[in-house]
Formats: sequence, structure tokens, C-alpha cells
Amino acid sequence: MKENLSENNKNRHSFIGIDIGGTFTDAVIFTDGELKVMKTSTRPHNPASGVLELVRMLETESFILTHGSTLATNAVLERKGERTAFLTTAGFKDMLSIGRQDRKELYNLDQEIPQPLIPRDLCYGINERIDHVGDILTPINTGQVREILVDLMEKKVRSLSVCLLFSYINPDHERDIKVVSEGLPLFVSLSSDVLPQYREFERASTTTLNAYVSPILNRYITSLGSQLREMGCVGFKIMESNGGILPAESASSLGVRTILSGPAGGVAGAFRVAENAGYSNIITLDMGGTSTDVSLCEGEIGETYEGDIDGFPIALPMVDIVTIGAGGGSIARVDPGGILKVGPESAGADPGPAAYGKGDLPTVTDAHLVLGTISPCDFLGGGFHVERDRAVEAVSKIAEKLDITTRQSAVGIVRIAISHMERALRVVSLERGRDPALFTLVPFGGAGPLHAPFMAEELGIKRILIPRYPGVLSAMGMLMCDFVMDFSKSVLQPADRINDVKYREITEELYERAKDYLNTGNFNRVIFEHDYDMRYGGQSFEIPIPGVSIECPMEFKEFSLPDLPAFNSGDIVEKFHKQHKRRYGFQREEEPVEIVNFRIKMTGIIDKPALKEKPLCDESPDEAFVEEREITTLDGEKIIVPTYSRDKLKPGNKIKSPAIVVQYDTTILIPKPWNGRVDGFENIILE
Repeated sequence: MKENLSENNKNRHSFIGIDIGGTFTDAVIFTDGELKVMKTSTRPHNPASGVLELVRMLETESFILTHGSTLATNAVLERKGERTAFLTTAGFKDMLSIGRQDRKELYNLDQEIPQPLIPRDLCYGINERIDHVGDILTPINTGQVREILVDLMEKKVRSLSVCLLFSYINPDHERDIKVVSEGLPLFVSLSSDVLPQYREFERASTTTLNAYVSPILNRYITSLGSQLREMGCVGFKIMESNGGILPAESASSLGVRTILSGPAGGVAGAFRVAENAGYSNIITLDMGGTSTDVSLCEGEIGETYEGDIDGFPIALPMVDIVTIGAGGGSIARVDPGGILKVGPESAGADPGPAAYGKGDLPTVTDAHLVLGTISPCDFLGGGFHVERDRAVEAVSKIAEKLDITTRQSAVGIVRIAISHMERALRVVSLERGRDPALFTLVPFGGAGPLHAPFMAEELGIKRILIPRYPGVLSAMGMLMCDFVMDFSKSVLQPADRINDVKYREITEELYERAKDYLNTGNFNRVIFEHDYDMRYGGQSFEIPIPGVSIECPMEFKEFSLPDLPAFNSGDIVEKFHKQHKRRYGFQREEEPVEIVNFRIKMTGIIDKPALKEKPLCDESPDEAFVEEREITTLDGEKIIVPTYSRDKLKPGNKIKSPAIVVQYDTTILIPKPWNGRVDGFENIILE
């Protein structure tokens, strides 16, 4: 189908984005101004097979593929990562078990603490010591290192996480360990490479996660990449958690950077689409089959350095996303007290909702089939077999337990799912001091556009933007991303003690690390953003403060440090005071200010599809009319609504509520009092 995109690198290669979700694997291909979308069921036991099937179906001879995967995430959640050991300074080998000793549920006496990924018998301490300024107090005992490596080989360990004290200042001892391990069948992850920052537990946790998942990801990328090259792939890239992309070969040794790969692609895609349409303050709502991801973007993609997965901290930059277990496949049940519950358990891709024909558990998708808001013909344009009778049967079992009608039961299931997602929207907006009424809601995923108006109404959101292809926006977002790498160094010094010479010394070190990635992609230009993590003296945590941004054309063969403005600590301290007051409501100008970390984000701008606006035409959507359909509203009322085909809607068309819009990858519900219009980018704007 033709789409409103233009191409910077025309007639060279096709661009393909593929995202593996919990229920479906989505693909978007852009070739010579034409955009196609496809979906297939995810194969949990062999996710690569779905990727290869989609590439074959897309029928292209030469292509660049960007891939988002839940492989690293699932390896952690299912405890199926590589057999890994942990090596640290003597006396600290219990670091992963002790952690911060904090409790997420302060008053829960039965709270379960996740077990470390590495058992205690595979945690080792070695004799070495570097002090807080980087001076060597005790040289490393390489003989002891060799003894430990022999023990690891006997225990069939194939990955090693190394996190020595103060290695973020002086990495020599960690690098000595890697040299000693050369020649062994052992993947070695050094904290000085993965996260050279202070806070030993977060650094150890992030490095350990990287060691745990990277060998799995490496084997996956190597195998898939080989098959893709045979099919015509000339560029293989992996989506990162920070909203950027990495060449596959780089991602294979930095698996921890892909933990939120798929959701990050969705936020990136939503932000690019909304920004292009003139809305830069948005809240994204990605509701798929298994979970819902929510993120707030205030003029830019929201970012955090304090993420976690299943209770394990990750201190790398990542898109700020709140995830809950609510999706189209969320299972409905009645608890022993007679209360209707929905999720967080999901039917996933296998067996899936009862209507898919493999299972009999009632889900949110089955409830919508009962209500008529989606029909069997809506799924992938009728290309996916769905049995409404099985959905009715599954939901009726819930109705029997509650002694209500099947339709009432379906209404309850959908309402509860909406309430779960509404709470997630509150977390990223109201609980962080942001008024949701000032933001545009961008729903996507297969189920997002069905539920968005109800959540928006509850939160006072006045505008909803539904992208042209919401069901595959995560895959599409991957085609809109640039190469991104983040580099950091802890300094922990008062701001007024860092002079221009010290600033340049630290910056040159970060740029030297960036050089290794400058030849990994065909960049048009590179942007270096300088940031600082800062705090008042005595505070435990810091806040990010933006510094200068420097743009370099990619015309050089030998990279050299660009011209840097003189370092002015007074300017960034003033920025810090203002940001602290904005975030916490007060500032202490008399208190000394510390710079904790120097950061540089390197963004390599690459060729990618670009959105193009079409002229507006007739307001009448009559040409897109398909049929009238009886549905049950969430108030329990049966009504007749017109159904429109998204493929036949044109820019300028206006859609009065109530109405339903159907398309290959999702179904859009427009309830009263919302009304829709199609803008020049073929987004549907509800107001």
C-alpha cells in the first residue's frame, strides 16, 4: 500500500523494521515510497523463525534491517541466561546478594526478594585494591585470577562479570583480568567498559546483567545475521533501550543495552510521528497482547538512568517507561472472594486468547469480541483465524461465577483493564507533577486505540493522536531512529574545582571511547551532547543537567576533538539550582554543588524514511464506509455504529462519534463525545 513517506536514500535499499512482541511479531518495510506492514504470531521457542518468515514475505532483494527483540528481557525473566560467575575485590563477593537492602513494599512482611542471577558459589573475591583517586594500593594477584579461571572452566561457566572497587577511576586491574582470560571459552564483561560510574552495587548489577544476556544475544545475532545476509541484508541493526540503534555486532557484546528494545522503539516512533504533526508534549500508550508500556515525553523522549528488570538495577540510559501487565491477552478470573480480576497473567502468543482456538481462558480480547467492538474479520484483515463462539463461551464462565450476563461480564473485564492502564498514566503524569490535560495521548499497539478515549476522558486529556499504523508503530519507530551511544565518567568533585584543563582531560577521554563507534555506521553527521549529573554536597542522588551540544560533519577520516567552548562552572551550577527548584520546589544557592558524572551522548544521524504531509481534501468519510455494526458500550447499552476502513480514509475526512475504524493492524473505537479528523500525515486526531 502507498504511504506518505519520502526516502533520503532512494533506489538503494529497502528499510525493514521488525519488533518481536509477546503475542505478535511486527514488520514494516519501506521501499521507493511504498510502505507495507505485516504481522505474524511470535514463536516463543524460536523467535528468529518469525523474523525470517516476515522477511521472506516482504520479498526484497537488498535491505537494511533494524530489529527490536525481547530476547535479553526474557532471558532474565525466565532465568535462562548464560551460566555466569562474578569476580570482585576481596571482601565484597556478597555484593549482589546484599544489594541496597531496601524494600519496595515497606509494610509487606512476606515480600519476596529476587534471588541473584549468580549463585554464591560462583562469586569470587580477588586480592587487589585501588583507592578512590585511582592509585594502586595492592597490585592484582594474577596467579589467583588464573586459579579462579581454572575453577570456572571446571564448573562450565561461560560468562564472567568483573566489577572491582574504583575501577571506574582506574580500570587497569579489570583489564589485567581480561588479558589473563584470553584464549578461554569465556565471555568477560568489565564494569569499566559497561558502566564506569560510582555506586558499586548498581555498577555490579548492570555488568552482571550484561554478562548474563550477552552470550545469548550474540549467538542469536550471529545465527540470524548469517541467514539475513543470504537473503540480501546489507545492514543489520539492533534497537537499544535508550531510543537509539546499534550495529548488531556492537549490540552482541552489550546485551544489557537492549533490555527495553521493543518498548523503546514504540516511544521513539510515537514521538517522531507526533512531533512531525506538531505535538511535542505527549504521553505514549503502547498496549499489546501481553503488557502495556506508558511514557511521558515533554518536548523530547523521556530518559532515565534508574531502571530495573525484575528487581535488578540497570544504571544505563534508557527510555523512561512504566510497564504493567495489562494487554489484549490479559486473563480474566474470579478470585476466591468473588471479585473479578484481570491480569497481570497473560495468555501470550501460545495459547493466546480463547478465540484463537488453542486455549479456553477468557481475556480482554475475548471480551471485545463479545461486545462487538472487534469482529473476527478485523484481525489482520481477516487473515488471522478467530472464533467468536469460543470467546463467548470463555467469558460466559466468568459470568456464571458472578451471576451476571455474558455481556455484563465482558464490560467488567474491559473496564478493569482500562483502570489498570489509567493508573499507569497517572504514575508518569500526575504523580510526577505533570498535568495530563496539557499533553496529547498517543495510543498504539494492537489494543491501544480501542481503550485510549476512556482513559483520556478520566484524566482530562483533550486530544488523542492515533498514528497511521499503530499496531506496528514499534517496528516503524525503529526506522526513524539514529545511532546512539552514551559515555560517562564519575568525577565526584565540587563544580568550582573543575577548571578548563580538567574539563578537557575528562572530555578527551570520553571522546576517545566514542571513536571506536564512529566507523560502525554511515553517518551524515554526528552530534555530541554534553551533560552533567549534579547534586548538593551531602545529597545521595543527583539530577541530570544539560551542557553544550556540538555538531560535527562526517567528512573527516581521522577523528579529532572538536572545538570546545571554555568550561564555565558558574553557568552549569546556575542551571542546576533552577532544575532542582523545578523538580523539588526549592534551591540552596549557599550550598556547595558537586558534579558526580560527566556524560556524552553521541548521536550518528543516518539515512532513514521521513514523513511527508499530504494536502487535505473532502471532509466526508463516506467513501471509507464499510458497514454498520451492533456493539455494546461500556455503559451496557446496545447501539448501531458505522464502521470505516482506515485504508480508504483521506486527509481532511471527519468522523463523527460513535464510530469504529478498522485496519490491518488494529481497531479504533471512537465513542461519544469524541470526534475524529484525519490530518495531512494520515493520523487520526480525536478531540
